[in-house]
Amino acid sequence: MLENQQSTIGQLYDLVFSNLDIHGNTQYESICLKGERNRKLYFNHGLLFLKILSLTYQLPVDLSKAYDELKDYLDDKNAWNIPGMHLLVLKRRESTKNSLLE
Repeated sequence: MLENQQSTIGQLYDLVFSNLDIHGNTQYESICLKGERNRKLYFNHGLLFLKILSLTYQLPVDLSKAYDELKDYLDDKNAWNIPGMHLLVLKRRESTKNSLLE
């Protein structure tokens, strides 16, 4: 949906990485989170994604619980994401950065 501009968040973010192809099929069963930087990115992106879901679709999300669960990935130097989990990395579009701040 993001790649086809069929999502409301697609106007604000570009898709950087996903473990699903455009048809929704899993491309990678699991992804190793090598290095501290990748674990921090996974942690931050996980919280961001949940916050976006909460705000965009008014889904009830317990961010405190999500923080605690994602912190395990941050602390585990041998962390892998859960097999089959959808991994989504978004980048805010340059054109929206200023308009969001206004």
